[in-house]
Amino acid sequence: MSTASPPRSGSSPRSRPDANTTLYFIKGSPDAEGRFGVDVAMLGRGPGPDYSALLADNQATPLELYMAVRGDERPVPADLELAHAWEVERSRPGDTAPRRLAVPTLDPQFAYGPSDYTCLSWSNFQQYMSTRFPNDSGRDLTLASSTAVSGGNVWTDPYQYDSKADLVACNYMTISNDPGYTDLIIANVCYWDGPGPAGIEVGCLEGDLHNGWYVREIYSRSPGTRYYITVDPVGATPLQSFMGILKANL
Repeated sequence: MSTASPPRSGSSPRSRPDANTTLYFIKGSPDAEGRFGVDVAMLGRGPGPDYSALLADNQATPLELYMAVRGDERPVPADLELAHAWEVERSRPGDTAPRRLAVPTLDPQFAYGPSDYTCLSWSNFQQYMSTRFPNDSGRDLTLASSTAVSGGNVWTDPYQYDSKADLVACNYMTISNDPGYTDLIIANVCYWDGPGPAGIEVGCLEGDLHNGWYVREIYSRSPGTRYYITVDPVGATPLQSFMGILKANL
């Protein structure tokens, strides 16, 4: 079973909307006025519903995603309500009430297609990432694929704080007839403050990704100046992995 470690301490409510997906809702760093966003981290595998589409395509807030997938009537964490109020104040003034959104479902005919998140192929991964934040200005997409035994990484240029970002690391889904086949990649999606790798690392989400699994984090407000992803195969066998970083203006 693949696992993920939330990148920051504190309250991190989670939800398991299906057997292969765990969502984490993580309080972001406050700005000069004390306002913060809530970042959404995901651990899962394809094929499966693309819960992040609610954030990217419907411009939903983390609160609205949480309400759509939590599956019961537990009290909503106060941080989610505060972050929602601040976000919609900017993005849709006058329409502050949380919307009730339908939970995405998997269309069987697209089980391995680009309409749902998949680690099946590099071409699907590229096509999927190219559709994120489709209507937002300032889109900047960085992609990489690694097959090195030593792993790989991808870095971005500095971003402004008025941006949002979507980081994904994926262990390529190898189709094998060997019942004993397994592979494992340790992936980190991170952000940091300061110029280049010598800057101060602020937060990382680490995922132990088995065959076909992915880990991602969607930042509601750019918390740092730069982003990076690292992947490190466990063992001496070359394993293919995909990495993508997408930012867009708020």
